[in-house]
Amino acid sequence: MMNSDNRGQIVVPFLLGAVAGAVVALLFAPKTGEDLRSNIADSVSEGSRRLSAQGKDLKQRVQKAVGQAQDQTREAIDMAQDAYSRAQGA
Repeated sequence: MMNSDNRGQIVVPFLLGAVAGAVVALLFAPKTGEDLRSNIADSVSEGSRRLSAQGKDLKQRVQKAVGQAQDQTREAIDMAQDAYSRAQGA
């Protein structure tokens, strides 16, 4: 049988371990379902906002590139027409 001295040597470390385990469990416990859903919704909203902003930026870049290509095409057509007109007159 255990005497009272042995019980104290077993119970105290056991209680300290239980307290330490409870503290660690509280610190690392997962969020509640409501908190998790809120975090997921916030992340999705932020991702959607960023994607929308990048889409708008890409649209502006493409419009600018198309405008530049149109301008260059018009200039090339004008130069070709001028060259053709000069060749006809010569």
